[in-house]
Amino acid sequence: MKKVCFLIVLSLLLTSQLYASHLKGGYILYEYQSGDASSSTYKITVTMFFDCNARGPRDTVRVNIFNANSQYAKISSNVLHYVSANTVSKGSFSSCMTKPYPTICYQIYTYTETVSLPNTAEGYLISVTDQYRSDIIKNVSGTTSKQGMAITAQIPGTNNQYYQNTSPSFPFNDTAVICYSGKFSYQFNAIDTINHDSLSYSFAPGLNYTGNTPPYLPLSYNSGYSGTSPLGSGVTIDPATGLISGTAPSTTGAYVIAVYVKEWRQGVLIDSIKKELQIVVNDCSLLGASLDTVYRNCDSLTLTFKNESSGGQSNISYYTWNFGDATTSTNSVGTHTYTQAGTYTLSLIVANNDKNCYDSAKATVKIYPGFKAKFTETGSCYTSPFVFTDQSVSNLLDQISSWQWNFGDTSTAGTPTNTSQSQNTMHTYGAPQTANVILQVGSAMGCTGSDAVLVVANDKPYIYLPFTDTLICSIDTLPLKAVLHSTDFVWSPTTYMLDAPTMLEPRVTPKDTATYTITVHENGCIGSANIKVNVLQFITVNFLPDSMHVCKTDSIALSPISYALNYLWTESGGGKTLSTYTAKYPKAGPTADITKYHVQANLGHCPADSSITVYASPYPKASIVSPNPENTICYGDSTVLVAAKTAAYQVWSLGSTPIANDNLLAVKVRPLSSTTYTLSARDTLYCPKTVTESVPVYVVPPVTIYAGNDTTVVVGEPLHIYTIVTDTALHYPLTYSWSPATFLNYTDTSSPILTAKYAPTPNPLPYTVKASTAQGCTGSASIKVSVFTTKPDIFVPTAFTPSGNINNVLMPVPVGIAKFEYFKIYNRYGQPLFSTSQIGKGWDGTFNGTDQSSGTFVYMARGIDYLGNTVFRSGTVVLIR
Repeated sequence: MKKVCFLIVLSLLLTSQLYASHLKGGYILYEYQSGDASSSTYKITVTMFFDCNARGPRDTVRVNIFNANSQYAKISSNVLHYVSANTVSKGSFSSCMTKPYPTICYQIYTYTETVSLPNTAEGYLISVTDQYRSDIIKNVSGTTSKQGMAITAQIPGTNNQYYQNTSPSFPFNDTAVICYSGKFSYQFNAIDTINHDSLSYSFAPGLNYTGNTPPYLPLSYNSGYSGTSPLGSGVTIDPATGLISGTAPSTTGAYVIAVYVKEWRQGVLIDSIKKELQIVVNDCSLLGASLDTVYRNCDSLTLTFKNESSGGQSNISYYTWNFGDATTSTNSVGTHTYTQAGTYTLSLIVANNDKNCYDSAKATVKIYPGFKAKFTETGSCYTSPFVFTDQSVSNLLDQISSWQWNFGDTSTAGTPTNTSQSQNTMHTYGAPQTANVILQVGSAMGCTGSDAVLVVANDKPYIYLPFTDTLICSIDTLPLKAVLHSTDFVWSPTTYMLDAPTMLEPRVTPKDTATYTITVHENGCIGSANIKVNVLQFITVNFLPDSMHVCKTDSIALSPISYALNYLWTESGGGKTLSTYTAKYPKAGPTADITKYHVQANLGHCPADSSITVYASPYPKASIVSPNPENTICYGDSTVLVAAKTAAYQVWSLGSTPIANDNLLAVKVRPLSSTTYTLSARDTLYCPKTVTESVPVYVVPPVTIYAGNDTTVVVGEPLHIYTIVTDTALHYPLTYSWSPATFLNYTDTSSPILTAKYAPTPNPLPYTVKASTAQGCTGSASIKVSVFTTKPDIFVPTAFTPSGNINNVLMPVPVGIAKFEYFKIYNRYGQPLFSTSQIGKGWDGTFNGTDQSSGTFVYMARGIDYLGNTVFRSGTVVLIR
């Protein structure tokens, strides 16, 4: 796949204890300076990459040098000093990338020191270690307390003829962006400018911190990742060029990889250095085109193609499909019907809006419709071979080139004898069984398919008898019948057999009941089956009982008792009321009151006949008449239900419960709630069925109303009286009537307004309201209204003596007060003792259940009169005990 605009982002990480969250990577190089037969001088260089947001890199780094033998004896611990620094940041991005653009900035710090080492046979291992590693790395398991880091380089010893060597160096590459699930490539490479040696590259596990002394254990990787596949199986490294490429992981975040570079000269391995990297997979996508390697259709000439690239789809503005047959399309999804079978080259080009970034991909399309896998089989006995014949078909331009049989033999499962690669084949089963035989076929153009057939391998030859138990008349002839796969068989006994016993369907004329056996031989298997022939000298046909009853419009089954095989029915009156006239058990639906059905039965040449009489009557009838057209009564009332019927008798019931006098045509009922009554009617003639009729009786619930508590009003003020329906089950509309009409604005409303013009006689004045439904159901309520000639006020006694009786309490008397807000009692210290907003309640002289001593107490009361004015009263009251 060709990339015109391609950019990969790479972040490098070498952890340190102090700045672990800010390090981006690093590596160790060595450079041979001079030496003699006893020692050599090397320049050791450590390069570290820091995040630009770091508080500041450290000034030194410690390098440990060990003998490279199996004991790893420590030679020295050297402090390398800072020598240079360089800041690198990325501010421009390719138009092939979709936003958001990642922020990239890091500092490159270099530390160096020259060391002199004795010449040894094994050489030296150089390491920089840190016991902490970032805990946000996606491919490494554990946390900062469990995963450390070790970076190493190896200096060859004198057992290598090229021990006076300088390691390869890593040139600086531009920063790059890796987008999740996107294809990428990054050129990781090293160069040998001194000796121009050959270099090889490989992924290997990163090394954990296990103390300051090697050997260092490999890191523990999460599922799906490993040291040799640090970015998953979709990313590889070219061992010759160092090119890292593939499809990035689908999860964003940091990933650790370790690349080992081996140096070769004249086929001799000189050394190995390691560069550990932390690659950041970003939340972005690159414009890209990707197709499957091969597309096939073995069923039709039509295929649908789409861009398989997982990223950068929103950045694509132009698509160009070339289907390989001189036709193209600019749709985002390419659906194409080829005119003929063949192999074609499909290509896709995608571009962004400015067409300054594009990508392309190619694939092979194989169109060969008409492919179908199919086979047939013949065989019966498990001891003889089953023959399997391939019947598969393919396109004329394609050829079926492979066959894979699986015979499903449970006795040889998993062995080569249970399979075959021949086009047509045979198999002998090792035991009786039902086997699922599967044929898989493939063509030269890659079409594949399969067919499966259940094969029954019997332990004896296949024998099918259409009948095994039959009847004949003693003067008749019967052919025996069998279906076989074999031609080696014989019938027995031959008594009364008119044909040879080796005929497949010989005729027999037994005079008494006899059993005939067919014995079959097939490839060493023997099987047999029996046919019993019951011989009757004569037959009879009877009905028990010989008459039946049925309701008209219904049907009834006629059931003669007979051994006959053939039946012919007729009926009186010339009607056509039978469901069939040739079956043994027809259904009759007579329309006349009396119908006689006659049957003629035959068993070969043995006849018999009989008759049955069916009596039919119409269904009874029933209806209910109610004197109340609406079937509605008031609570506590009764009503009469009257029945009309054409039947012998009737039964009244409440649901399934009979009611008193249930056999009368007219019944009086008094339900307390809405109830459905049922009338059941039956006849005593030929129709035994019951008919029912139901009628609902609706009951109006009691009309229960409330006009409010007795109240007071002053002359000239309006008093609104409200009527409340207290039974929530009453959903019927009501009309109202008040009496007397004195001072009321209306007498036919539920909430009249009373405005007293003078003090009436009697005083208080009683009022009664009557509520009625349309059905005549009524209810009433009363209220007394005291009329005062004073202004609206709240009267409070000046003294009272509580006695524990509810009537001996300090109670305010509101006059002309529409809304009573509160009545409160305080002691001489201002402590609240009692409060109420309900008219008719007062103070009993206690506080928290304790009697208060005699003395003076303060009260306050407030209310709103009928004109909306506030009435406030306060004063003192004396409690006397």
